[in-house]
Parts: sequence; structure tokens; C-alpha cells
Amino acid sequence: MIAGAGSNATDEAIDLVAHAKAAGADAALVVCPYYNKPNQDGLYAHFRAINDAVALPVLLYNVPGRTIVDLMPQTVAALAKLPNVIGIKDASDEMERVALHAHLIGAEEQFVQLSGEDSSALAHRAMGGAGCISVTANVMPEACAAMHAAFEDGDLDTARAINQRLVLLHRAMFCSPSPGPAKYALSRMGLCQPDVRLPLTRPDAAAMAMIEEAMALAGLNT
Repeated sequence: MIAGAGSNATDEAIDLVAHAKAAGADAALVVCPYYNKPNQDGLYAHFRAINDAVALPVLLYNVPGRTIVDLMPQTVAALAKLPNVIGIKDASDEMERVALHAHLIGAEEQFVQLSGEDSSALAHRAMGGAGCISVTANVMPEACAAMHAAFEDGDLDTARAINQRLVLLHRAMFCSPSPGPAKYALSRMGLCQPDVRLPLTRPDAAAMAMIEEAMALAGLNT
């Protein structure tokens, strides 16, 4: 169990990671501080403070499109030397970073690289990534798992075929602010209600139609 435990205030992030540990989480996923736009020194200091305060494995979470800050590879490599920093969820969608991280960190450090973008997860794996923290897997977990299993078995044709079947569903999961599309898709499957918390709103009619079409093309019956 990896608990989301990020904040743009370092003290609050430390409290959240400590709470995650007390609750029994195996690790914490800690997003880069948002809104206040720290520089690379500030980002390093933020994660270093969390590392020093709580003995719980931490996955860095770099998602520039949401935080407006970008955890650069050199900073990632510096953080990888800290004992509790075990990897990264990277949603920068820059595939070359997978190889660059590996180059800068070196084989002597055990550092797990996970994709944060379903649409490029297969490319991320081809560059050396270990997996994906997925949105689409909430809707089609078996297909997503099968794609990764095929890749690990060296069956690239099957992995590509599954990815092609899912590509429109990947896009549909973000046709409206997430997690609205995923919750709507799950509601069509009878698994949850489509409600989201404000300031998010449910997908509109055009988005719902796009989601339903993508589900059908992916082979989901609703």
C-alpha cells in the first residue's frame, strides 16, 4: 500500500507521511510542492526533510502539469542517495528521463522508476521503467496487467496490441478533470457512483459520450 502524502508545506507533508506510517502504509507517494514554485534547492530540501523526519520509504512524484514545478534529473539523482527515497512516479512524459535517471543514479542504487502516464507507459517500460501507477487500470485492470506481463515476457507484439486497444481509453480518462472520467466509467460498470468533490464536476455530455465510446472500443460492456 502506497499512501499519497504530499503537501506544498513541508511540515504538513512530514505529518502526512508520519500518519501514513502509523496507519500501516508500506510507502508514501509524495508529490512535489505545488503553487509556491520552489526551485531545485527547495525541492531537494523538502524531500530531504521528509527523509530525515520519518523512516518510511518514499516515492517522489513529479507531475509538472499539476504542480508547475519540475523535479529535474540531477535533483532526482541527488535525492536517490537518501536512504528512504526508493523511486519516482514520473508524469513529465519525457521518456528520455528514464535513461537519464538511470545514468545519473547508477546501478549501485536501487531506484524504482514508475510511469505516471498511461498513454506512454509502454514506452516508459521500453526505456527501462519498472511499471505504471495507472488511472486506466481502475477501469480495465486485467488488460493493463496483461500488457505489462507481455512486456516482461518479451512478447512485444502482444504488449503493443493491448496498448493499441487501450489507447483511446487512456485519452478518455482525461477528457474531463480526473478522476471524473474514471468514476463515470466505473459507474457505467455498476461499481461506484460518478460523484466527485468540488471544485471538480462530473463529465459533461460530450465527455460521457467519449468515455462510453472508448470503453466499447476497448471491449468493455456497459
